[in-house]
Amino acid sequence: MKNLWLITLVSAAVSSVCTQGQCEELGQQGVTSLGADRLSGLYMVNTGNRAMQLGVGAAPVFAPQPYTSTRFAIDHFISPSLSLGGTLAFWLKNGPDIEGRRNRANGYLVAPRVGYVLPITDGFGFWPRGGFNFWDLEVDDEFGITAEATFYGALTNSFGLTFGPTADLGIVGEGNEGVAWGLISFGLLGWL
Repeated sequence: MKNLWLITLVSAAVSSVCTQGQCEELGQQGVTSLGADRLSGLYMVNTGNRAMQLGVGAAPVFAPQPYTSTRFAIDHFISPSLSLGGTLAFWLKNGPDIEGRRNRANGYLVAPRVGYVLPITDGFGFWPRGGFNFWDLEVDDEFGITAEATFYGALTNSFGLTFGPTADLGIVGEGNEGVAWGLISFGLLGWL
């Protein structure tokens, strides 16, 4: 846990090195952001039995957890500070059966979202985002809602880090209507 706090503090400090005017672009109308969400984090997941998961990189391929898996992200600012976008994740694993159990985990997650950038300083701000998600993993699927209280820190004029808590709530489906709380989640983003 101390390492996560250290990473958060170092990321915030490094993001403050942007000079005035260098990091103003995120949030401007017409800017498109490409990123990788949930690269690492600390999550509490409940899909019928409570579990805590510390993730570094993608979720384990032997037990994919849709709500905590790394996601590719794209967001476009349709007006000043207002973004429209989404995330996408894939799982592709086909292994031999182990002790009579299928060792396959093929699926996907699609999560459209809307967000609003609130700059705090040049190169650092708050970007809350929310939307819905749908995932399908072999025989399980689920429709739910997603909320992210994301902070961003620009390292250059078009590249930065994201970090903050996340929440996913399954509403209906065959995936046990899971709940995942991301106590802290980290990602990367670049914008054009």
